[in-house]
Amino acid sequence: MLFVLDAYNVIGKLKLRGEDLRRSFLRYLLRHPISFSKHNRIVVVFDGPRNPDIIFEFPMFEIIFSGEETADLKIKYFLEKTRPSSGMVVSDDREVRFYAHRAGIKSLSVGEFLSWNEEEKEEEAVLDKELSEQDKKEINEELERLWLRKKES
Repeated sequence: MLFVLDAYNVIGKLKLRGEDLRRSFLRYLLRHPISFSKHNRIVVVFDGPRNPDIIFEFPMFEIIFSGEETADLKIKYFLEKTRPSSGMVVSDDREVRFYAHRAGIKSLSVGEFLSWNEEEKEEEAVLDKELSEQDKKEINEELERLWLRKKES
């Protein structure tokens, strides 16, 4: 699935600190659920001049720099050029979300995108809390019995 991110919209809500916000954001993105599937194509659009170092440091993302234009315009051009059949645009800008709608793909607000990661963490925490050591042991024993039975057949 295609994900197009209006980077500084997300960075603004994340309240990242540090010298290099772009790198901090890309590191955050590595821990986000959209990065967990190798089938996802993640396009990150930054306002401002090109930085080849970041492109080489994060080859798993397609990174676009707006240069003299705005990131919003770059996203619009990208959507017009690629004409994606499915995907998601992440932005709080009305215009960008309108471009996504016109291109026939969904859009998420930055808040929705960020809560996606929080929901994932909450689900992991619930799973960890619900299974006792005894439960884990019983599950492993059952899987072992099933696996060995299957191998013998």
